Amino acid sequence: MKRSIAFVLLTVLSMIFSSALFARSFDFRLNLSPSMPLGLYREVSLPVTRGTLVAACLPEQIASLGRSRRYLRRGRCAAKAEPVLKQVRGIPGDVVTVAPEGVFINGELLAHTAPLAADSHGRPLQAYTGKFRVAPGELWIFSEHAPNGWDSRYFGPIPEQSVISVVQPLLVP
Repeated sequence: MKRSIAFVLLTVLSMIFSSALFARSFDFRLNLSPSMPLGLYREVSLPVTRGTLVAACLPEQIASLGRSRRYLRRGRCAAKAEPVLKQVRGIPGDVVTVAPEGVFINGELLAHTAPLAADSHGRPLQAYTGKFRVAPGELWIFSEHAPNGWDSRYFGPIPEQSVISVVQPLLVP
């Protein structure tokens, strides 16, 4: 009985490891974060525009906070953090307003973006509140998929050069 449990566990771990290696080898991204749909995404050669999904390395100070709070797993980006998978919603020239009821881009409220006072462990979150014009070379990234996603409403814009790739869903529920 113990051998069969060990065999099943080893098989499952091998499959996860193999999937991760496959994804890295062929420009795929395996998303295990609940802030976007779980599944396999492929990297594509498309420009970064409003609405595109991107894999991005957060700036070191932001990534360090994400790692210390365990929002981000270990990875190859600054602070040894994994890249985030988010949707670009604010591009240069846009007006972004972060208010108690949510994030507005050019006056349009984004779904599921009301800033939370605390994370799922009860630790306080500080929203990046105010009204901002997106500067050249900056992007605002969000996850409308999960209301508790950690995104630009908490850390503000990211440099456009933080984007590793544009991605598209390949195998997601």
